[in-house]
Amino acid sequence: MPPPTFVAIDFETADYGRDSACALALVRVEAGVIVQRAFHYIRPPRARMVFTYLHGISWEQVANQT
Repeated sequence: MPPPTFVAIDFETADYGRDSACALALVRVEAGVIVQRAFHYIRPPRARMVFTYLHGISWEQVANQT
């Protein structure tokens, strides 16, 4: 059986709120090889960035995103 094709998703949040998405990354893997990557910043509803120490994303990076 050949290795599967799949997409891995990484979703980062700014704070403890469920609505605080600040980044989304996707990686497509085919036969064990990464063939495509995508990354997008998202502006969360609050400027409070609690998890910057984990993911390194600051308010300045997301303030003008949609």
